[in-house]
Amino acid sequence: MLKIVTVRSALQLMSKLHGLDSFLMYRGQGDAAWNLLPSIGRMFRHLKDCDGWDILEEDLIERFKMYSLPYLESKPENRFEWLIMAQQYGLPTRLLDWTTNPLKALFFAVENPSRRIDGAVWALEPSGWYNDLTKIDKIKGGRLDFLAAYFPAHLNIRVIAQESCFTFFPFPDSKSRIPPLEHVDYYKKDVLNLIKFLIPKDAKKACRGELQKLGITHRSLFPDLDGLAKSIRREFDLTW
Repeated sequence: MLKIVTVRSALQLMSKLHGLDSFLMYRGQGDAAWNLLPSIGRMFRHLKDCDGWDILEEDLIERFKMYSLPYLESKPENRFEWLIMAQQYGLPTRLLDWTTNPLKALFFAVENPSRRIDGAVWALEPSGWYNDLTKIDKIKGGRLDFLAAYFPAHLNIRVIAQESCFTFFPFPDSKSRIPPLEHVDYYKKDVLNLIKFLIPKDAKKACRGELQKLGITHRSLFPDLDGLAKSIRREFDLTW
């Protein structure tokens, strides 16, 4: 049964996590009702036009490769790096974003003032984790059939700033839906523990204030002009 714990501050979150050193990955979501599902999993209706999840993802990534090269400072070296790059800029993939820093996960759970609903921080203890999936990918013939916790190389400044890591979801053999990660029985070989920390909607503003004092802002997590603009807007209290 999934354990759910309510916390109302950054201090409470860290207190609850004290002693839980086995949790290596954290994810913040602005809506506590959202599933732990990779973005491509929300494209189920597109499967009727192709031969499966792998083909759908390959088509998306090939288009991204075709048009992204003029904008890249360095070219990704393998398909996993391409997936991370595409994921970072909003393309649907089989990856789900996490961070190794629970306070940065809390930021993503509370950062949007217009989302006046409960948020959540998820804490995950995977059964194993990987820095390089290319060797396993070759052994498996180009098809990973398990949920892999992936700690990649520092590909870009966003990965570094957000202390990013990922879960790499296996695709179902058929055209069935991808099960969310909270369906722990389906992923029982790959997940040792999963906890959901609920952030009540009326506690979000206070959490944002705590995190700002700790230097966890759009400017620090998105070290580019987009992050700078959002951070300045928050500081001038335009939307808080």
